Amino acid sequence: MKKTLLAAAVVSALVASTAVSAATVYDKDGTTLNVNGRIEAQWYNAGSSNNMTGAVANNDSSIYNWARMGMDGRSKINDYATAFGFMEFDVGDGDRSTGEGQFAARDQYIGVDFGKFGTVKTGRYHSLLHTVVIATDVLGGDGMSGKAFAIGSDRNAGKLTYTWNGYGVLLGAEYQAAKDGYKDVNDFKAEGGYSLIAGYTTPAVLFGPISVKAGYTKIFGQDDSNKKSYIDNQSGYAASLSWGVPSQGLYLATEYSRSKLVSRKPTPTNDATGVEFAAKYSFDNGLSLATAYQFYKVEKDGTEYKSSQIPVVAEYSFNPNFIVYAQAAFGLSDSEYKTGEIVHDAPDGIDPTYGDGNAFAVGARYTF
Repeated sequence: MKKTLLAAAVVSALVASTAVSAATVYDKDGTTLNVNGRIEAQWYNAGSSNNMTGAVANNDSSIYNWARMGMDGRSKINDYATAFGFMEFDVGDGDRSTGEGQFAARDQYIGVDFGKFGTVKTGRYHSLLHTVVIATDVLGGDGMSGKAFAIGSDRNAGKLTYTWNGYGVLLGAEYQAAKDGYKDVNDFKAEGGYSLIAGYTTPAVLFGPISVKAGYTKIFGQDDSNKKSYIDNQSGYAASLSWGVPSQGLYLATEYSRSKLVSRKPTPTNDATGVEFAAKYSFDNGLSLATAYQFYKVEKDGTEYKSSQIPVVAEYSFNPNFIVYAQAAFGLSDSEYKTGEIVHDAPDGIDPTYGDGNAFAVGARYTF
């Protein structure tokens, strides 16, 4: 029984989009309100982080800080249903030269938890496929690592999602409403679409539960005369396999994702593939070590781009709120792109991996 509950808890933790740490500011008569956030500072060399891209010149290093703020609440409706809401914002450092001077919405959603009958929510958040690909997103640091997946990486508004999990089984279905600024691999005007996922997590086997997940998504481009998109549709699928619990002892995971664009014009085309293998070990004293192999390929307008790297992250938690980390990413070979049979060097690498560039950073994070 305990092993089954552990597996169910792991599934629930991966599906939920709430903060790991939060302070309860109200708790009365079945209603709770929590506030949460993080403040982070990092020294980095240029290009060492998705957060830092373009912030300074290629040969420079700098110190950067950023923050998040959010709150979530739950209110009991009756014995079978609980309403909830969550919002979180990225907070810029006030330096408008880098475009980070304002609040930016990260997640905003409301919903109803029906207990054993599942959960319904609507608003802005990651697609269901993100639940699949985040199996490898466990390297810690500032998020420069664990980003090789090719679908499910962006948040969009206009979603309506149903998820159910129990007995280790995870099922989910999602509707995407029309949205002019839809973004996931490509940016386009969306008419609407859907996503489906399924997964199963076993009881603990040796050092932890084994979890397998897979999902499919398809988003259609707008076809109205005044909003017509050059994209007819974008589809994608992802699968992941993990073993263990990311915060306890040994954890192993792999994911594969693929996206395909169908255009109404001869060009552009944009098909992407992401592959990642990740390994992490968490010690009882608060230290964790993690590494991965990341490969990313884009086939765009007849040209093939690819890049690969190995990130390494060491993280130490002084307590649940304060951590420090050091991270590096090492290009495995020269980044390149291919046109027909001709191969060209691409020294800047392909986002989100950095190819032949080596990247380094150290940082600290306080979470509440």
